[in-house]
Amino acid sequence: MRWEAGITVDLTLLSPGAVTPALIAKLRSLACDLDRIAIAAAPTAAELAKAPLLVDWRIVLALSGLALTGFAAGHPQLGARAIVTSPLWVLDPEFC
Repeated sequence: MRWEAGITVDLTLLSPGAVTPALIAKLRSLACDLDRIAIAAAPTAAELAKAPLLVDWRIVLALSGLALTGFAAGHPQLGARAIVTSPLWVLDPEFC
C-alpha cells in the first residue's frame, strides 16, 4: 500500500504476481475483440441482442480507468442491480 495526497492506493494490482493465467486469457480475449471492432466485424446484431442492458448510465473514472456505472438488467452473473463496468477500451461516440 502507498499513501498519496490523502488516498491509499493498493499497488498490488500491478505486481508481477498479479499476472495470472486468467488475466492473460482475459487480455487475449480483449485483443481479439478489438481486432474484430477494428475491422467492423463486431459487435454483431446477435451479440448485441444477448448483451445485458445498462440503464441510466454515466461515465466514471475508476482506479482501473474509465468505466460506466448504471443499473444492469439481464446480466448473466450480476442479475439486475447497480453496477460499475470493467474498464472501457472502446466507446461509440454516437451513444455519448
